[in-house]
Amino acid sequence: MVQLLRYMSTRGDFEAYRDCLPVLGVDGSLANTLTDSPAAGNVEAKTGTHVGIDTMNQRAVMNARHLAVTCHV
Repeated sequence: MVQLLRYMSTRGDFEAYRDCLPVLGVDGSLANTLTDSPAAGNVEAKTGTHVGIDTMNQRAVMNARHLAVTCHV
């Protein structure tokens, strides 16, 4: 996720991309996260989940959850 944000920050359309990200404590998948924090409303983040396959048991396994952020300072 960090590599994606770094790459996108080099593009001329990064501001439009950033404006589409969920805002901490405000909307999207981060609407109910840290709503009472000073960071609420000031952090955009790209969420992500990596899922693999447990071939022995034939089921999906969540290996990692990701959160890459951009902040207004």
